[in-house]
Amino acid sequence: MDISLSGQMQDGSHRLTQRVYYEDTDFSGFVYHARYLHFFERGRTDFIRLLGVSQGQLHAQSDPADVVAFVVRRMEIDFRTPARMDDVLTIETTPAEVRGARMLLSQVIRREDEVLASAEVTVAVINGFGRARRLPETLMQRLAKLRSGGQASRGAGIVIVSLDDELGKLREIGKICANTIQVMAKAMEPGMTTRELDGIGRRHLESHGAQSAPEFCYDFPGATCISINEEVAHGVPSDRVIAAAAI
Repeated sequence: MDISLSGQMQDGSHRLTQRVYYEDTDFSGFVYHARYLHFFERGRTDFIRLLGVSQGQLHAQSDPADVVAFVVRRMEIDFRTPARMDDVLTIETTPAEVRGARMLLSQVIRREDEVLASAEVTVAVINGFGRARRLPETLMQRLAKLRSGGQASRGAGIVIVSLDDELGKLREIGKICANTIQVMAKAMEPGMTTRELDGIGRRHLESHGAQSAPEFCYDFPGATCISINEEVAHGVPSDRVIAAAAI
């Protein structure tokens, strides 16, 4: 297969060239707005392909728990100026943030140097059961290498906060987490299982529009970590009963 069909990697981004055909346009001769979703999707698909990952093989696992599928969780698009029939477009895809079970991709569609549309896309990773799962380790390593300019980096998953809006969101979720701990502490009593206590924490998080990071990003089997006595950290919620005077 001619690798040019899948675009190319350049300066930490993927670039795919596409021509606008008659089927892409509406009665005005401009590209219909929904067709930009197709262009963005093609860019993301070939971006993954050039990282050496076959989505067909990921979907074909015999055990549904081993299946890897990518689904769009959120997309924000800015339409700036329309494309026309016969225009040659470049779809640029750049990994902005990579977590255990999701990717934030920045995408831009250009006509030569002119930006026609841009999108911020959050892609979630799920298994065959529709549950969140971690990215395959091979793909994580290749994304980390790409984001670090070709050098593998253990800190590639770190999110750098540089805007006041981002800092405000961190403070907001920090308050929600602190309140969740207080709610769980007040509800805790001898005879309760850690699974029941975890359910209380989950409901409080969800009531404030929050999602458990351990569960969403790392496929942790619970919304919270509850460690008792000899468990130093990351205690998994279970049928273990909380005894009086337990630590």
